[in-house]
Amino acid sequence: MADGYQLTGRIIPRRAGIAALGHPGEEVRWSFNAVSDLLGAAEPDPRFMKVLHVAKERFLKPARMTPGAFVVTNALVALLAAAAAAGGWLLLTPHGTGLYIAGLAALAALAVYVASDKTMVKPVAVVLFDIVTPAVLALPLVLVAVLQLAAGRFWRALGSIERVGGATAARQPANPD
Repeated sequence: MADGYQLTGRIIPRRAGIAALGHPGEEVRWSFNAVSDLLGAAEPDPRFMKVLHVAKERFLKPARMTPGAFVVTNALVALLAAAAAAGGWLLLTPHGTGLYIAGLAALAALAVYVASDKTMVKPVAVVLFDIVTPAVLALPLVLVAVLQLAAGRFWRALGSIERVGGATAARQPANPD
């Protein structure tokens, strides 16, 4: 973003047609002015470059900034995933292997979601979350909607005035006496 503002400051004054659309404003101190010197350096500061590279990631940013912490964190996540798989086997196989496989599929989908910003995983994530999941959920959700409509009609009919017996009283005019 800082590059865009720096380029705009150089290009707009040279283009009379664009510059005529507005008027120059007062100098504003932007938050990226603190790093503008670092952006223009021929040899950027490695610590600053590390901050920029970590900033684009979605998960585990503090671990990525600390030396060795990212490896330790990934090892802990792998151990937790293995423990979840083993615990799932012990808890879910007595109820059927299909339930265990569904749990593993959910764990795999979570792993794909976490890694979906990686180049090799992104196409898999798009297919899984944008095509397969909506297609799998479409029919059950339509059936749930039909069930909700039928239940609403049933309860509405159950409480209707004709069924309760007040239909004759509702149709008779009020006695003017």
